[in-house]
Amino acid sequence: MNIEDLRMEWNRLETGVDQLRDAALLAHVQERARDREATIRRRDRREAIAAGIVCAFFLLPLISGPWLTRVGALVFMAGSALAVYLMRRARREGQPAHRTRSLAEALDAERSMLEAQIRLLQRVLWWYGLPLGVGIVLIVGGSAGVTWLTMTYTVVVAAMVAGIVALNRREVRRELLPALEELDRLRAQLQTGTDMDSDGDVS
Repeated sequence: MNIEDLRMEWNRLETGVDQLRDAALLAHVQERARDREATIRRRDRREAIAAGIVCAFFLLPLISGPWLTRVGALVFMAGSALAVYLMRRARREGQPAHRTRSLAEALDAERSMLEAQIRLLQRVLWWYGLPLGVGIVLIVGGSAGVTWLTMTYTVVVAAMVAGIVALNRREVRRELLPALEELDRLRAQLQTGTDMDSDGDVS
């Protein structure tokens, strides 16, 4: 075996190592994607069931309550429907990472999903907190009038909405953004390796 044969054999072995590495990374990314999608799906299902139960409870006030209570019930139901729709749309955005065939496709798909969830949770005040909070306050205000009960209830609801927003922002900060940064690092490493291969160097 001459020097050229040795070099070709070495390159072949290096390619095999890279393929094994990429296959392991692909399996890891796909497994993480399946787990994350399952968690998001369970969250969305819980929210949809809760919204359905509460909306059914508010059907009577919507039909026979005072006009302000009817407005509140309508706002709450519309907000619940919007929340379910937006969560479902964010979950279905892009191709699922666990159905991709290459590491680059899996990374891009998982990144797209994470970006959709980050956008969704960062705007939770507008599509979840305010519509549902305002709807509940109007329902109580329409039934009880402007009383200390209504004002106290408004403060409690505002505190709950603020808590929901804070929890969602914490999830973005502690879970989703670090996961996005990890995907970007892997994507950069993969791109660097591809560039080196295209230049004829061993990655």
